[in-house]
Amino acid sequence: MTKFINIIKFAKNYFSFSFLAVIFLGSSWALFQPGFFRAHDYVHGARIAEMSKAITDGHFPVRWSQNFGYGFGMPLFEFYAPLPFYVGSVFYLAGVDLILSVKLLFIIANLGSLIGAYLLGKELSGYRGGILLSAAFTLAPYRAVNLFVRGSISEAWGIMALPWIAAGIIQTIKNPSKKSFLTLTLSLVVLMLSHNLTTLMFVPLSFIYAVGYIFIFQKKNVDLLKKIGHVSLGYMLAIGLSSFYLLPAFIEKKLTQIDTIIGGYFHYSNHFLYIRQFLVENWGYGGSGWGPNDGISFFLGFGQLISLAIAGLISLFLIKKVIKEKTGSHRQEFLHLALVVTVLIFSLFMTLLKSKWAWDNLPLLNYIQFPWRFLATAILFLAIIAAIVLKLLNSVLLRTVYFVAIYLAIILGNFYYFRPEKMMDNPSDLYYGNEAKIRAEMSGVLKDYIPVQMNYEGNILRTQYNQFQFPQDTTTILNRTHQKIYSLSLTSDQLVSFPIANFPNWTIEVDGKKTASLTNSIGLLAANIPSGKHTVSLNFANSPVRNIADTISAISLLSLLSYLLFRKLK
Repeated sequence: MTKFINIIKFAKNYFSFSFLAVIFLGSSWALFQPGFFRAHDYVHGARIAEMSKAITDGHFPVRWSQNFGYGFGMPLFEFYAPLPFYVGSVFYLAGVDLILSVKLLFIIANLGSLIGAYLLGKELSGYRGGILLSAAFTLAPYRAVNLFVRGSISEAWGIMALPWIAAGIIQTIKNPSKKSFLTLTLSLVVLMLSHNLTTLMFVPLSFIYAVGYIFIFQKKNVDLLKKIGHVSLGYMLAIGLSSFYLLPAFIEKKLTQIDTIIGGYFHYSNHFLYIRQFLVENWGYGGSGWGPNDGISFFLGFGQLISLAIAGLISLFLIKKVIKEKTGSHRQEFLHLALVVTVLIFSLFMTLLKSKWAWDNLPLLNYIQFPWRFLATAILFLAIIAAIVLKLLNSVLLRTVYFVAIYLAIILGNFYYFRPEKMMDNPSDLYYGNEAKIRAEMSGVLKDYIPVQMNYEGNILRTQYNQFQFPQDTTTILNRTHQKIYSLSLTSDQLVSFPIANFPNWTIEVDGKKTASLTNSIGLLAANIPSGKHTVSLNFANSPVRNIADTISAISLLSLLSYLLFRKLK
C-alpha cells in the first residue's frame, strides 16, 4: 500500500513539474536568447553597478549613489526599492557579466512568480489548482508588459511576492506554524523592499482579504481575534524589518525632487483606462496616454477571462443553494469566491476614470502615477478565481475538462506576449557600469532623487560637474561612495565647495574636528575652511530618521530570530 501511495505521489509531482516547466518556458523563453533588449526602463545595469560600488566601498545599508545626479551623487537607494539590486550586485560582484546579471533578475521574477502561485493554488484547490493559478498568474499579459515592454524589474519583483503573501496568509490562518509565519513575513519584506508602489496598493487589500478569509473559514468565533492577531503580527514584523528603507523613503522624500514625477505627463489623470481595454488584445510596445488607444496593452488574458465567465455562471447556479444553507463547504467556497471577486472589481475600478474622485482625495495615490498599476493586484485575484472554480465543480469530468481547457487557453493565448519587440545588436550601449557614462548619460534618465536644492536641468548640472575645480594644491586621498578625504593647502580663509550634492547628513571634519556643513549657490556641499594645510573628511552619516529606522529593523530582526529559536526549542 505504501509503495502504491509513493507511486501516486511521484506521478502527481511529475505531472505538476511538467506543466509548470511549460509555464516557465512560456514566460522566459526570450530571456534564454543571446543578447538583451531595450525596454522603457533600461537603467538596471547602472543601478546594479552603483549598488556594487557602494557595497565594495563599505556603505551599508546602501543609500547613496556616487555617480548618478550627473556625478554629484544622490540618495538613490534611500527612495528606490533596493532589494532587486542587492541581489543583482551579488551576481555582479561574483564575476557575472552585467547584462547577464540583469537577465537573471528577470528570470528570478518569473521563477518566483511561478512557484509562489503554484503554492497558493495548491493550498486552495490541490495540485491542479496550483498549476492553473500558476499559469493564470505567471502568464498574465500585464506581467509581460512589465518585463518586456516597460522593463520594470522592481515592479516585476513586487508582483512576484504577491502570491507568496496570499499563500502565507492562508497557511497562517489554517495552521499557524513557523513555516507559514515565515512565508507571510518574508514575502511581505520582499514586496516592501522591491516596489513601494505595489506595496501601497497591495498591503491594505491583502489584509482585508485575510480578515475576510478568517471570517469565512473560521468555525469558532473565539479564534477570530487570535487568527487576526497571527496575521497582523506577520505584517507588523515585516514593516519593522523593512523600516530601514520604508521610513526614510516616506519621511525624507520632500528633500528630493520626487514631486517632479507626479506632474505633467506623469499625472494620474492622464492614464485612466476604459473597460474595453481589459477585453481587447491591442498588443504594443509604446507608452500610456489619455484615452483608450494606448501604445501598450492592458488585456487581462484569454484563459483568465474565460475562467471569470465560468465563475459567473457557477455563481448563478449556486446562489440559491448557498442562501438556503447556513453551513457547508459550498457556502464557504462561494463566499470566498465573492470575496475574491470583490477585491478584483475594486482593483479594476481603481484603474478607471470613474475612480478619479478617489485619486483626487487621497494624496498618496499621486505617487502611483499610473492608475493601471492596480492591474498588479487584479491579476493575482483573477488567477485565484481560476483555482476556486476548479474546487466548485462537482464532477471529476467537468474538473478535468475545465483544467485542460483553461490551461491550454492561457498557454496558447498568452505566451506570445512574453517577448521583446526586438533584440539589440549591442546591449552594452544601454546596460553598462561605466562610471563616466553613468555621470554623463544615464543621469539624465533617472533624475527623480536629485536633492531639492539642485538645479534640475541636466545640461546645467553636467556642465557644472565638468567645470568643477578644487582650490589649487588639493589632493584626493580617499574617494568612496559615502566617504571622501582631501588634503587642502589654502593661502587664505575661504568657502570651499565639494563635488557632492548636499543632502542631510553629509558631515565635514577639518583636521578631525567637525565643521558646519553649508550649501553653496548651486546646491553643493561646502564649508568655511581657514588658511593653511588641512585634511578634510566628508562622511555620509545617518540622519535621526535613518537611525531610528535602522534601529527598528535591527530590533525586528532580533525579534524574528528569537521567535524562531523559541519555536525550535518548544
